[in-house]
Amino acid sequence: MYTFSEIKIALSESLAKVEQFIQTVSPATLHAKPTAKWSIAEELFHLISSDMGSAQAFSQSASTLRETRHSLRNYNEIVAEYREKYAMGGIVIPTHLVPDEETHNRQQMQFLDDFSRAASTLQQSLSTWTEDILDLFTVWKHPLLGPVTAREMLFFTIFHNRHHLASMQAKQTYLENNAKM
Repeated sequence: MYTFSEIKIALSESLAKVEQFIQTVSPATLHAKPTAKWSIAEELFHLISSDMGSAQAFSQSASTLRETRHSLRNYNEIVAEYREKYAMGGIVIPTHLVPDEETHNRQQMQFLDDFSRAASTLQQSLSTWTEDILDLFTVWKHPLLGPVTAREMLFFTIFHNRHHLASMQAKQTYLENNAKM
């Protein structure tokens, strides 16, 4: 998963799997909090906001971006660095990515519509990017990873979708198993 074509396929798959998952979430599990961490609804809000942020980053014209000044990292390096720094603590999630009070009033279909729109916007935002410029420009400064190129941002976005999907699936399984008791 290193060429732009392979990355776009992996991104599309990660987005489709989240979309499919949203369709399986029952009203009883959507807002339930099995742990002190976020509910499925809160994770969906965070994921939708994050994917829209990625779309915004890719909507910028390359001519307005800074040239990359760091060594390039592959998918596995992005994931390992993120996990290492996350485990050390100290991440401050930007406020626009933190669930708000309105999140608690939203239902499954609203999340599905918003996620579908975010996924579509993100994929459309890649239309002006090409393989030969993915590593040339810094598109964002991640709170833990620092400056990231377009390719690194795509790696992170794929990982981030997969990470939150696994977390939401675990919460769903836990809630469904404990509701039957």
